[in-house]
Amino acid sequence: MRLLILVSFFVFWGFEGFSQPDGVKFGRIIASDFSQKVFTVDSSALAVVLYDYGYTYFTYDEHNGIKINTDYHTKKRILSTEATDLGVLDIVYYNPDYKSKQSIYNFKGRTYWLENGLVKSTEVTSKDIFDTKLQNSLNNRKITFPNVTGDCILEYTYTISTPMSVRDKPYPWYFQDKYPVVYSEYTIGFPHFLDYTMLMTGYLPLDNHKTEKRNINVGHTELDGMGSFYKYILNNIPSFKEEGYISDRENFISKINFELVQTRIPGSTPRDYSTTWNAINSTLIDSENFGRVILRKTNYLKDYTNQFKGIADKKERLKAVYKTLNGAFEVDMVQWSVFVKNEQKKVLDNKKGTANQVNGLFISLLRELDFDANPVILSRRSNGAINRNFPMLDSFDYIIAKVNLGDETILIDITDKTLPMGILPFDCLSSTGFEVKQGGGEFVDIVPKSKYWTTTSYSTAIDLQNKRTVGKVDRNYIGYSGVSLRKNYYTKGKDFAAELQKSLSTYTIEDLEVKNIEDSGQPVSVKYSFSHSEEDFDEPDFIYFNPMMSEQLEKNPFTLDDRRYPVDFGYGYEDVFSNTIKIPVGYEVEYIPKSEGFALPDKSASYIYRASVDKTKGEIVILARHSIKNPVYYADEYQHLKELFGYMVKKNSEQIVFKKK
Repeated sequence: MRLLILVSFFVFWGFEGFSQPDGVKFGRIIASDFSQKVFTVDSSALAVVLYDYGYTYFTYDEHNGIKINTDYHTKKRILSTEATDLGVLDIVYYNPDYKSKQSIYNFKGRTYWLENGLVKSTEVTSKDIFDTKLQNSLNNRKITFPNVTGDCILEYTYTISTPMSVRDKPYPWYFQDKYPVVYSEYTIGFPHFLDYTMLMTGYLPLDNHKTEKRNINVGHTELDGMGSFYKYILNNIPSFKEEGYISDRENFISKINFELVQTRIPGSTPRDYSTTWNAINSTLIDSENFGRVILRKTNYLKDYTNQFKGIADKKERLKAVYKTLNGAFEVDMVQWSVFVKNEQKKVLDNKKGTANQVNGLFISLLRELDFDANPVILSRRSNGAINRNFPMLDSFDYIIAKVNLGDETILIDITDKTLPMGILPFDCLSSTGFEVKQGGGEFVDIVPKSKYWTTTSYSTAIDLQNKRTVGKVDRNYIGYSGVSLRKNYYTKGKDFAAELQKSLSTYTIEDLEVKNIEDSGQPVSVKYSFSHSEEDFDEPDFIYFNPMMSEQLEKNPFTLDDRRYPVDFGYGYEDVFSNTIKIPVGYEVEYIPKSEGFALPDKSASYIYRASVDKTKGEIVILARHSIKNPVYYADEYQHLKELFGYMVKKNSEQIVFKKK
């Protein structure tokens, strides 16, 4: 099953009005509201949202211009003390000191509980409300409900008002979240001079959707007129259950998003905000903060062009530029606009800038060195997916370089010194980018050029006299596995060895040897000797020994009965494990795990396990190979994938049995 996307431009006539449903006025809580302890939407839920209502409308005032206002009304039923976190409400809003800001007003909140068959309640007061400053002119209004227990109802209403100079579109409406929702309704009224695209993402179909034409009064005679109202209703909404290997929950949770398409304000020239991909390409090329910075000829790069232009072979020249600049900058990982500002000389001089400025500078230098290089804009995995059907420039937040060398195309990022050339940061593996170039931009498929690959070889012996297991390990980290280890190395520094020891739990490590850790172009090699105390080794009649050592998978990461969103690994996996185990003196092999394997129907993922006894050498050899070829697996493949990992857990728990002769 693929992701459901609805473009909401349906028009239906003759529906009833869009007022808030009857019987849900603030404060109408009765004793019977507490009688239901189990809800069909989720019989095991610790809490449910009984009612979630939102209404968005536009107004005008002479101080702020056009404003987007949303009224909220929510009722939540807490069923367990484990869900009392719902008693704290956080509202993040924009509140700079010197210009337009968001406002929160008309807040009312109340906690209800049942006492001797009667409904009791207490109100949220000013002493329960606290404002704190966050970064980038954001504030957080924290509201703590009084008398919250494991059996109560919380209710609140408020309005948030946003000048369009602060944000030009309504906030998304979430039908789905951490707890199940019994009823969710969202209504929005668009005035005639604003056009929006509405996108519903997720897997839950609407129970009802309605559209109606109606006069909209925004508070200005020239702006009032016929507008469009939309209503969306969902009932019995399951909670969004997160599981491992998801790119970003925002891509799959059921919600409505908005993008401004056009404004037609009387007395002003109509303005398009979203047109075509070619228009976006032209906008970026002509921008003083993009194309005229990254793609123009410069003088400040002269020293670097002189340094590299003498290297005749272009591939070697590219490698030299990459080796010199990769990781050479202090990178700001907070600001993500693709508009880099005209500060590139400052970035070069100070060796400091945003990720996009640094990569933009790299592209400029490549072009000065006569490379066929262009910027590719993308949306990081943590920022959400790009929809090719809807050209929205503000969906992009990252820049990488695309370099064409004959028939070879290389995508490059220089913000991370752990990355080999041509391997992108994990957060950039978002499947789609858009190349900005003269003559027309085009989409670029972002396919991982490497995988997460490890090879691990154990040589193990059982030391009965000293009650321990001893041996040697030779491990190689390749591709993204090497990137991960290098990040840990640069983060931990002198504590790296201690952290490695800690990660291996009760193993004691000696003679640790690490090679190629600072050479991102080579696999990282890690070798060490180990010992592990075994209290049961007291010359027993039987010795039970797990040959997977510390490498065993103990828990299946996939636990849902049904998963509708994709399993997104980001890249392929390859894990090759071997263990050569000396048969203890005075013992013989009673049992070894069966050699067998499991694979998905299309063979794109598999686990192969082999065990054999070499009586001549007195050894047991275990070989295990786990392979995942596809970066993404969809919902119809989930059960097979879950079964594969379940098989691995079972196989990894099997033990060798030695019997005393």
